[in-house]
Amino acid sequence: MKKIFVLLMTLGMVLTLAGCNPRDKATEDDAGMQIAADMSEKAKEYAAPLFLEYLKKQGVADYEITQTNFGFLTGDPVVFVVGYQYVVEDSEFLYGYKLKLNENQTFTLLEEGQSVGEFIFR
Repeated sequence: MKKIFVLLMTLGMVLTLAGCNPRDKATEDDAGMQIAADMSEKAKEYAAPLFLEYLKKQGVADYEITQTNFGFLTGDPVVFVVGYQYVVEDSEFLYGYKLKLNENQTFTLLEEGQSVGEFIFR
């Protein structure tokens, strides 16, 4: 009985030292999710002037942004999304952006438009 106990304890130590502890994986996943959430905030900051420029090109001067949604889509690469719900002359519109984070911590615009906004909000 004592040999079985020692064997189980040794096995547990080996698995822990070998990195097979599931708590370590959960901690890494949590850290990765936090980094992605933080980068989502930066994506929102990146998209804000793009959206203002879009409105300007559309000739829209009087508008109200009623909601801004942002986040990320897991995958390879991770895609960051930013969407705007806004009102112009009592009509509601949606517009959005899909962004990719570059190695130098800047964003590249992958896609933009009403369909992206609809994807984000609906």
